[in-house]
Amino acid sequence: MTSRSSLASMTVTAMIGLAVLARSGAARPRVELARCEAFDTFEVRRAIDDALRTTLRERSHDFIVIVDCPDPVTAHLRVEPSATGDALVRSLDLEEVPSDLRFKLLALAVAELSEIAVATETRSTRPIARPRWRPGSRDASGSSAANMSFRSDDVAPHLATIAPQPSEPRIAALAGIGPAGERVRSRSEATTSPRASSWISPRVALRVYPSTGTSLVELGGDLGLRSFRIGIAGAIGRTSDLLGTLHPWLVIATAARPLACRGDVTEACGLVRIAAGAAGVTARSTMAGAVARDAMTPYGEVGLAGELGHRFGAWRAIVRIDAGWAEGLVARSAGREVASLAGFFVAGALGARWP
Repeated sequence: MTSRSSLASMTVTAMIGLAVLARSGAARPRVELARCEAFDTFEVRRAIDDALRTTLRERSHDFIVIVDCPDPVTAHLRVEPSATGDALVRSLDLEEVPSDLRFKLLALAVAELSEIAVATETRSTRPIARPRWRPGSRDASGSSAANMSFRSDDVAPHLATIAPQPSEPRIAALAGIGPAGERVRSRSEATTSPRASSWISPRVALRVYPSTGTSLVELGGDLGLRSFRIGIAGAIGRTSDLLGTLHPWLVIATAARPLACRGDVTEACGLVRIAAGAAGVTARSTMAGAVARDAMTPYGEVGLAGELGHRFGAWRAIVRIDAGWAEGLVARSAGREVASLAGFFVAGALGARWP
């Protein structure tokens, strides 16, 4: 008898648990992140699930929120299908938001848009109360305007197009702006800074031209301007020969553009890069009767780079590998190529980035 009662109790408990799980899963709208590869989709999904768990606990909803992230500082959200046929959309500019809070802000935006979609579903099934107009009133500027008011049981017209408003309490507070526009200090503000529109990145590198084994030590720096980089660099090396010593050198200006970047605290980027400048060699003879001549020529290169950075507070440590093809100078001694600043090259660099 006891075993039958226990079995019945377990069965009832399991059915209740399954019903609760089914209800909680159905109550949350679907969110599509296939077009949001600029963010860590695992972290975004987890933040969205947390936000929806605390905001939507109603019946199931037959709509999907589509998130499109063309770059790490922009997100476009829309609801499909809309209960009224009008578009429910939102665009977020996350450039001034600390990078470790962007996915949380995105999750809150998804939750807010879902709440509006749910309210729209509800309103579309109920008649909209006719507002009472009070003509002849004046607005703050003194011009005549019509006033509209609703009773407490009236239903406001549905909102068809949603634009980002800094006065929305939860999203604005997370971004650091209060309802009245005043600055709100968050706990993470002391350790993180907003993504700057520009940054500087000094580096030191070892550059090698394998055709002759020529190696140069390079010092340079980049200035980041949103999604474009410009920089300067200088490099010098030393090659010994039976007839003397050669010092090849480079002075170049660089330009690079990221092809794709992934990650936040630890970020990996692929870049395409070009450079132009001057290449030369300074020759010194160590043998009597040998003639040494210096030389200089225009220099150009094109290549690809892979960059890995890790954030430590307000700065990042950077490791970068460059590879490409160069057109420049070849130094010869007694008919032999002894130094080359042309052809295939590879370079490894260590650097830092602020802010």
